[in-house]
Amino acid sequence: ATAAGSRSVTRGEPTERLVREAAFSAVCTTTPEIKSRILTAGTP
Repeated sequence: ATAAGSRSVTRGEPTERLVREAAFSAVCTTTPEIKSRILTAGTP
């Protein structure tokens, strides 16, 4: 069963998009510039 690969995230499934968006968010929020903008976004 594992020779064919895992079926936990199948291409085209909503889970695939969720994983991609979560990974993107994790990368973007780790840069200091973006993190500071997120934290101060609501501050006048």
